[in-house]
Amino acid sequence: MTESDYKIEEIFDPERMEVYFMVYALNRDRSYTFFNRRFDTLDEAKDCVRMCRKYKNRVFHYVED
Repeated sequence: MTESDYKIEEIFDPERMEVYFMVYALNRDRSYTFFNRRFDTLDEAKDCVRMCRKYKNRVFHYVED
């Protein structure tokens, strides 16, 4: 299995009795860094990964006069 550029971890919080999700991004040194945000659903976490991939490269829009 190859390393993904992003991964999602499902975590159970026994004190709150709830599940949440964390998104991790692959660094240049092949380690992962987590985003400082919890997601309530897997779909929200997946949407975050999709947006991160979309905006990984800068997007420019040119306006003509």
